[in-house]
Amino acid sequence: MKALEEYGIGRPSTYAATITTITSHEYVKREGKSLVPTELGEVTTNLMKERFPKIVNVKFTNQMEEDLDKVEKGTEEWHALLEEFYGDFDKTLKKAKADMEGVKLHLKEDETDIICDKCGRQMVVKVGRYGKFIACPGYPECKNIIKYVEKTGVKCPKCGGDVIIKRTKTKRIFYGCSNYPECDFVSWNEPTNEKCPQCGGILFKKKGKKPTLFCATEGCGYTKTADTDDK
Repeated sequence: MKALEEYGIGRPSTYAATITTITSHEYVKREGKSLVPTELGEVTTNLMKERFPKIVNVKFTNQMEEDLDKVEKGTEEWHALLEEFYGDFDKTLKKAKADMEGVKLHLKEDETDIICDKCGRQMVVKVGRYGKFIACPGYPECKNIIKYVEKTGVKCPKCGGDVIIKRTKTKRIFYGCSNYPECDFVSWNEPTNEKCPQCGGILFKKKGKKPTLFCATEGCGYTKTADTDDK
């Protein structure tokens, strides 16, 4: 956000939407309080810089912000502004489409500890149109695929199974047990490996401007401020 403010890009009201978009499409991932580019993000950015060098840079974005402000104030005619931009952009876009015809991006595949039950190969994580999935590297000979499960590294407080990250239809994150429906553990708050010093239960992390850790055990009520490096 500091970089956006420094170059005069966007508005504080648009930052949250921007972060939601780039994280939901897995162009970046969160590591503590930082946003770190993923391999997909780096490949996509390099491709955009290569094909659209005039617009994928902070100077263009900053200038466009200033021009749109002039339109709002009535000192710039919006028809002329759009015509000046779109004429060159349309040509660049058509050329990029033609040059990229049939081109496929190949990302490094993360190996898992899952063995394909059809051919015995070690399965890998792939990224498709609808997100990540686990597939056999032997495609097309072997087309075995299974659902991608994102583990948190925390054990379920009810049955000891793996707590995994789940998402609602609106992409909101929640946490549940991998043994569902046999185990019905579910939480909107992120479970941690830290134990409650009062009752021994696990602590959950409540996000916000001042993240806190709290114990959900009935009647306990323990809470504390989360460490800054907690994830």
